[in-house]
Amino acid sequence: MDKPRLRFAPSPTGYLHIGGARTALFNWLWARKTGGTFVLRIEDTDVARNTRESVEAIFTAMKWLGLDWDEGPKDADDQGGGPNGPYFQSKRLALYREHADKLIRSGHAYRCYATKEDIDAARMALPEKLRASFHFQSPWRDKRAELDKPHVVRIKAPSEGEVSFDDLVFGTIKVPAHTLRDEILIRENGMPLYNFGCVVDDLTMGITHVIRGKDHIINTSPQVLMYRAFGAKLPTFGHLPMLMKNSKEKLSKRDGAVGVGEYEALGYLPDGLLSYLVRFGWSFGDEELFTKASLAEKFDWDRVSKSDGIYDFKKCKAINQKFIAKLATIDELAKGSIKPLADRSLIVSLSDPRLVESINTVRERAETLVVMAEAMDFYLRDVPAMDDAAVTKFYKPEVADTLEKLAEFAATHVVEREARTMSFGEHQKALEEALRTFVTGLGIEMKAIGQPARVALTGRGASPDLASVMLVLGPSVSARRLRDGAARARAIEPAAAGAP
Repeated sequence: MDKPRLRFAPSPTGYLHIGGARTALFNWLWARKTGGTFVLRIEDTDVARNTRESVEAIFTAMKWLGLDWDEGPKDADDQGGGPNGPYFQSKRLALYREHADKLIRSGHAYRCYATKEDIDAARMALPEKLRASFHFQSPWRDKRAELDKPHVVRIKAPSEGEVSFDDLVFGTIKVPAHTLRDEILIRENGMPLYNFGCVVDDLTMGITHVIRGKDHIINTSPQVLMYRAFGAKLPTFGHLPMLMKNSKEKLSKRDGAVGVGEYEALGYLPDGLLSYLVRFGWSFGDEELFTKASLAEKFDWDRVSKSDGIYDFKKCKAINQKFIAKLATIDELAKGSIKPLADRSLIVSLSDPRLVESINTVRERAETLVVMAEAMDFYLRDVPAMDDAAVTKFYKPEVADTLEKLAEFAATHVVEREARTMSFGEHQKALEEALRTFVTGLGIEMKAIGQPARVALTGRGASPDLASVMLVLGPSVSARRLRDGAARARAIEPAAAGAP
């Protein structure tokens, strides 16, 4: 048996919508699961709305998601991409005309010379209540005329019986033939309409599986007619449940944060986003976190649901947080943190030893890489940005001496990175115990000095535990920041200390 060939065929009229990304994912997964071929095709025949920027956005988004393709152009300028190219529809117009002429010769299609005025007149001749369901009956349907005047090419739809096809998700679907119309295959300007271009491309590219959103079911019956007119075997169809804004409206481009590029800018991880998207239509028990490799191993059609789902941005962010905390590799997080850190004017090298350690202290609570970069900020600056509210609340003249003593503790007890003989976690536990013993020896409780020390070390009132912070900063930086904190606390006028 030949291996499956699947395709994703976006239209470049804007960014890549997350609904499109979900469709691409399901096609990619089955290709990878079966050792098949994943084809990327650009349906760019909507001349008025297509833009180069949209084409580039599609390629950028697909590459960021890691949904690599086996055939198709590598970028907006590439007209190659494999043995079945070109993969831009605008470069395949002669092919569509050739196939339309073939259907005309076989009697399955005809040239229609009716004008817009002719069609409008036929519609208006009907009683008003019937106009909404108007099907144009072309007088050219049974004629073989070939006139030197503008025309479209229409398929001859049957008037009796039904059109049926089997769907991987919805089972057998039957459509009464009388509900179908003689659809236009080729416009007057030579451009194919969606259904015809899609069928010709899928036929000539050997596509075996057509997997797309449920909203395309309406297109499938006309496409089945076209396949049969060509005498071709039907591909396997699969229609996926929709991503909904609420119980009645599907998620559209007008809704916020639905472009894949936006999620990259917001600091999502590709597999974090895909872990959420794949659950729209598929599940594997209660599992929520997946890498693409684990998805490809587990994916099957038996687990695909018919039910639409309401897109929950908060849930998507929560899944991304879990992915950052539990499944993302440290290399992935380190590489992903470079840009959001740079956006904060922190230029950090992947070889900076502070990077990995600081990530490990903040990753569990970081919803996104942007949030993670904000949490790491104080580690990577020479002087941390001070939260005035935290300074006002926790700095008092009487904590200055203790901060000075903590500076001496840090200088002597925090082990230099190069001198460590244990893991970070083991050093952290040892330092935490030593710190607790030291503070008890001063005759005070940790809560009395913990917050002033945190502000001195990090500039903020909330941070990872003090032992972890001091280990990442190292002995000299920790000691310097604690001394600076002592000086700042000592300079506060007694009357102002603790003022709201």
